[in-house]
Amino acid sequence: MGRHKLTAKAFDKRGTLISTGVNSYDKTHPVQDKFAKLAGFVDRPFLHAEIAALLKAGTRPVHTLRVERYKKDGTPGNAMPCRGCQLALKWWGVKHVSYTVG
Repeated sequence: MGRHKLTAKAFDKRGTLISTGVNSYDKTHPVQDKFAKLAGFVDRPFLHAEIAALLKAGTRPVHTLRVERYKKDGTPGNAMPCRGCQLALKWWGVKHVSYTVG
């Protein structure tokens, strides 16, 4: 499996950037584990960019989340959130989610 760098940017209601997260292939987090298990992904314990950005936002409400992945040639790649992250985004009350498509 190839390793892709994904970046998630969290914005408030006014469009101000409040946090950024990247996926990790060595860090885990109990919140990531919770949503991975809810989605049936027991083998995906590593921190995803979406949840990293949500955690870094702290108590600030996240209105919009943008997830991006770019291939080596600079073209966009598919960065659609997985089912676990989709559950987390809904639980967090994120109103809008956008992502690159490749």
